[in-house]
Amino acid sequence: MLEEFAALPEMIPRARHTMVGCLRTWGLGELIPPIELAFGELFTNAVRHGRGPIRVVLALLPGRLRLEVHDQGGGRPAVRPVQTSGPRLGGWGLRLVENEVDLWGTDVRPGHTVVWVERALDPP
Repeated sequence: MLEEFAALPEMIPRARHTMVGCLRTWGLGELIPPIELAFGELFTNAVRHGRGPIRVVLALLPGRLRLEVHDQGGGRPAVRPVQTSGPRLGGWGLRLVENEVDLWGTDVRPGHTVVWVERALDPP
């Protein structure tokens, strides 16, 4: 699956629905809860911190599912300390993502950020 969405908060539900529909079509309903949570965080971060359209890639690879969220921000997402007050409130999101997937990382080039996650597939 390859889809592109405007970087607008109102696109978050539509993007999530598209991704969940793809998992259902592929017969991967058991992965919906963890991947939907990870996707929601990554897409929201792209809306908040990135620029330009957001491209979503969902791919079945040998033994695993890979999800990529691309934006034109050029920043490097990282797990940061949790802040419960002040101007940098947050820090929970990527911690949640880490708990739901097997691997995650970033690929950053000038003006382009890809945040990706992978989750192992159960053997048939």
